[in-house]
Amino acid sequence: MAPLRAEEPRDLIRRASAAHGGGEQLSQIGASRIGVTADSPVVLLTPYWDGQGEAVGFIETLERVKHDGFRLVSGNAAENDYVSWVAVGRKGR
Repeated sequence: MAPLRAEEPRDLIRRASAAHGGGEQLSQIGASRIGVTADSPVVLLTPYWDGQGEAVGFIETLERVKHDGFRLVSGNAAENDYVSWVAVGRKGR
């Protein structure tokens, strides 16, 4: 299946048939697996350090993206450390 293509960013959401989003608390350093169901998903991660008013120490990294989910790796860990995510792709298997 060909990857999604769009002339404008908003077209990507409109043409996709599967969009997922969520947030995860990062209470320990290391890898986390997030389950989604979409073929060839495009994933966006954004860190959030609640109540700190400053940037996180490390940027979260996507390690693997597959049709059944993705794995993110973080060097951040705190009770108030989160990562928000959005995964957009074609409807999964």
